[in-house]
Amino acid sequence: MTAVSSRQPADQQVRETALDASRSFVVQAPAGSGKTGLLIQRYLRLLATVEHPEEIIAITFTRKAAAEMRDRVLDALAMAASAEPEDGGREPAQNPYQETTLALARAVVARDVHKGWSLNAQPGRMRILTIDALCRTIATQMPWLSRLGGDALIVDDVSPLYRQAARDVVGLLHEDTPWSECVVTLVSHLDGDLGRFERMLVEMLSRRDQWLRYLLPGSSDPGSRRRELEAELAKAVGEELALLRAAVPRELADELAAVCAYAGDTLLDHASRSPAVACAGLAQLPGASAPERRHWQGVAATLLTREGNWRKTLTRREGFPADKQPRLQEMRARGLDLLARLAGAFQLRERLHAVGRLPEPVYTDGQWRVLHALLEILPVATACLRVVFAERGQVDYSEITNAARQALGGDESPTDLALALDYRIRHILVDEFQDTSHSHFALLQQLTAGWAPGDGRTVFLVGDPMQSIYRFREADVGLFLHVAQHGFAGLAVESLRLSANFRSRPDVVAWVNGVFPQVMPPADDAVAGAVSYTPSTAFVAVDEDDPGERGGPRGVQVHALFKGGSGDDSHGDGDSDSDSDGGTDGYRDAEARRVATIIAAARAEDPGASVALLVRTRAHLEAILPCLRETGIRHRGVDIEPLAEVPAVEDLLALTRALLHPADRVAWLAVLRAPWCGMTLADLHALVVDEPDAAIIDLLDGIEGRGGLSDDGRRRAARLLSVLGPAVGERGRRRLRRWVEGAWVALGGPACVASKELANVDAFLGLLDGLDLAGTPADGDELARRAAQLHAVADVEDADVEIMTMHKAKGLEFDVVIVPGLERGGRADDPHLLAWTRRAGESEDTNFLLAPIPSPAEEAPPIYEYLRDLEADKDLHEQTRLLYVAATRARKALHLLGSVAVDNDGESLRSPAKRSLLKRLWPVVAGAFEEALAARGDTPPQIGGAVARPTVAGLRRLPADWCPPGAPASAVANTDGSEPGDARAPAPVEFDWAGEMARHVGTVIHRALMEISRDGARAWNSARLGHRRNAWQAMLAGLGIPAQAMPAAIARVQEALERVLVDARGRWLLDPGHQAARSELALSGVDAGGLANVVIDRSFVDADGVCWIVDYKSSRHEGGDLQVFLDREQQRYRAQLERYGRLMSAADSRPIRLGLYYPALGGWREWPLPPASGAQ
Repeated sequence: MTAVSSRQPADQQVRETALDASRSFVVQAPAGSGKTGLLIQRYLRLLATVEHPEEIIAITFTRKAAAEMRDRVLDALAMAASAEPEDGGREPAQNPYQETTLALARAVVARDVHKGWSLNAQPGRMRILTIDALCRTIATQMPWLSRLGGDALIVDDVSPLYRQAARDVVGLLHEDTPWSECVVTLVSHLDGDLGRFERMLVEMLSRRDQWLRYLLPGSSDPGSRRRELEAELAKAVGEELALLRAAVPRELADELAAVCAYAGDTLLDHASRSPAVACAGLAQLPGASAPERRHWQGVAATLLTREGNWRKTLTRREGFPADKQPRLQEMRARGLDLLARLAGAFQLRERLHAVGRLPEPVYTDGQWRVLHALLEILPVATACLRVVFAERGQVDYSEITNAARQALGGDESPTDLALALDYRIRHILVDEFQDTSHSHFALLQQLTAGWAPGDGRTVFLVGDPMQSIYRFREADVGLFLHVAQHGFAGLAVESLRLSANFRSRPDVVAWVNGVFPQVMPPADDAVAGAVSYTPSTAFVAVDEDDPGERGGPRGVQVHALFKGGSGDDSHGDGDSDSDSDGGTDGYRDAEARRVATIIAAARAEDPGASVALLVRTRAHLEAILPCLRETGIRHRGVDIEPLAEVPAVEDLLALTRALLHPADRVAWLAVLRAPWCGMTLADLHALVVDEPDAAIIDLLDGIEGRGGLSDDGRRRAARLLSVLGPAVGERGRRRLRRWVEGAWVALGGPACVASKELANVDAFLGLLDGLDLAGTPADGDELARRAAQLHAVADVEDADVEIMTMHKAKGLEFDVVIVPGLERGGRADDPHLLAWTRRAGESEDTNFLLAPIPSPAEEAPPIYEYLRDLEADKDLHEQTRLLYVAATRARKALHLLGSVAVDNDGESLRSPAKRSLLKRLWPVVAGAFEEALAARGDTPPQIGGAVARPTVAGLRRLPADWCPPGAPASAVANTDGSEPGDARAPAPVEFDWAGEMARHVGTVIHRALMEISRDGARAWNSARLGHRRNAWQAMLAGLGIPAQAMPAAIARVQEALERVLVDARGRWLLDPGHQAARSELALSGVDAGGLANVVIDRSFVDADGVCWIVDYKSSRHEGGDLQVFLDREQQRYRAQLERYGRLMSAADSRPIRLGLYYPALGGWREWPLPPASGAQ
């Protein structure tokens, strides 16, 4: 079997050094090197040295990572507290890592006891949180300085707010403002396409944290600003030329200048138009200033081919005509000798080839006019967005980050909050540091601005630049490289590298070590986003005597497939950078069959093996998924299928559209065709053929007199109308979810859905709930867009293979990894209104280069193309890193599948598409493909014939006379409001039945309690609650509270929440430090013989290991005895809470207690889950 060795890893000394609590480090931790484990050990070491746990902040980039780190720290502390070293009955640690972790944890336990921290009871004191949570905490402490204006709600989907701000900018066309002329200029530049202008503004607003801070400063005089930006361009060109000049071998510099000068002189004499003419009269190597650009371009034209390779010969076109003159013969010989000596100068060749794209650092007047308009309008668009944020009480993550930075102030004028944090924080740890954005990096610099070397405060930055794959989230790997070379914020930060690989077998590690030095750049380049390869050392030991190891999946295999030519895998032609398949079904099917074969073989060799199929995009699964279904291979997709494409959700979306828009004929036809009605196409045609403009609901109303319909169709239509007719009349009277869900249930929707699809139905209905709570106007198009952004729930038990994107696989590991579709090219980014790039050089200074989008009628100007090329180069480097991430997920075996085009002669291969992963691998695997091409007579293993294509399924529908089944006796509604099965109906309860308002106020209170639970009640006060009033108003308005009732409703919300904050019970319930603390926990399970889906307001495990299930009740009680009221309430809701307990007990064996909490009253009732109730 494969086991972790008990020996020390080769980098053990580095790991021990990283635990020195007095020094700061940046640690490069390659895939499988135990990065998280080292981070946890460092955290434990620091905990044992500080006065208060809050002095340490550990920052991650995802909630999942933060939760994992917190849980692992708590597990280590629990293990250390459970047994002392001398406890002979305890099983010893299995490896050196566990021994070190246990020793560190024991030191923390001792410190905890000595200082009275009570970390076990108050784990919330450990500040392990996401960067977004840190920003939110900072911003909400200084709402005025942060310009947040209150505790706004962070939303994931901000597109509607971006669109509103963009429309506000477009609206300036019709107003007399200082910016109206700029809008006219930009719209005219885009040929008057207002829609395109709006869409591009939306896209720019979504990326504003990248460009905004560079647009705001500078001179207000347009001429001065133009000179500043052109100077930045000239500086960038000069820096590239300096790097090029430095790449010329010193001993060849004079010879290179002489050869190129001779070629330039010759071409000048012949009146050539070659760029090499610029080298005429060259006496020495060109300099590194922007005007020298032309000379370097002449050097490139002399020595390189158009493809960027060193020339093999020198002809008259390069300035060496075929002449017998001794001088010419001598110079040609010197030139060829120079080329031979430069053959291995890879970096010089690359930089020399890139010099051709360097632009003249001067804007034309037309370009400047458009760029100046953008410099004026984009800050205005940002201001419009902030107005929209304030109106809606919602913000995006970028705004929270900017607000946090604003709250901390500048280097010269830090705020009181910044000074307080500077005093409290002594250590900062950052996980996945390679994914840091410039905004987050600046925030970290602000937090450490007052730190000085030797003052005992440290930073610990850990990550792997080789796994930096989130440029689309604004991550810049150059920041990691810069810190590793130059330190962080003036601190002495030492650079460490781990090398041990605890994940993969030696043969997999050896393949990765052999391949990636050839496909990754040879040297790090922070400006270009290039990361060189750092090798790893395999640490796992393989027991070759174990039959499972001898016969199981192992090693790395490259599977070559072909397209084009004759007798191959397909009948298609060559590929391009697009994902358009054209006539490529053949090789796609061959690839799908090969994937199925690999999975089947891996599962046969080792039934317990974990297998993963990793793709760049979901589109790459088009042929593979049908093949897996056809061959009976069970698969689970992780965030693969959009929720909007689930059939049951498609039907629900059509129903929602139909209810919202009775004149939407397409939606109504879809509702009639859905399984709950199931009208035939012939009946649908007969219904609408004579009335092309009439609303479908009107046609249904007169269906009895309409000819051409079958009797079955009439019955089906009549049943549907009996449900939807009244439902349409309830528009605006009920919450969106209840309205749609009620109609769906009455139509028989649940009877048409398999049980495994209920989670997807619930996700869609939850989306409707979200629109209600956010106060967003119901709109079918917006709803469809949001549903398309969510993913269907994967519900396949014991799957043979997990399917996910490469990005999603980061941080995971599998025994067998399959990567198909390597030849597929990625989609190029759409052009932006403004092209920009950031160049951070050796110094702290950053060049920010700008160019406006070209008009549709003009060719892209050189400056714009240059900036786009720089970004494209960064993308290509990231693609190589993405391939590294995919390859290093494998523990035992890695399978890479790619297809290349074969020329018509059937004997030669075309180069893979430039933007494909196969192109990145081509220097290494080209030989394997050529060998496979030569041996094409050997038919690869296949499963069955061609992959089955989707066929039209038969019509699924309920019977025409279907009616809902009768409710079981235990579910019959009780008019007195008692729970089903509760034999003791409670007496009339003294209760403030305020109708809809009470219910909606309760909804907002529930939502607010969930929000408070994230930070804990201690982080809230009356002032912070006051900042939330706008958000509550938006929610209440969305729920239908009229304006005249709004002040009273908001007052009731604030009154209840303020009581919670001063109530010891309330603070305890909302403490985020509880183990397994969850708010709004959704549970599904079988109870009383039926499927139950419930949502628990609050659950957690206390210090005694008791699992608590708490339900909030927003009831008010006027008059009478409060204790009697609470006793009655307990009886009223006992059955409901005990049902929650039964569902929880199926997944949690700990003792369970149930509780009812009344925020407005401070009331509380609790009781244990009865043993009989917990029995399964």
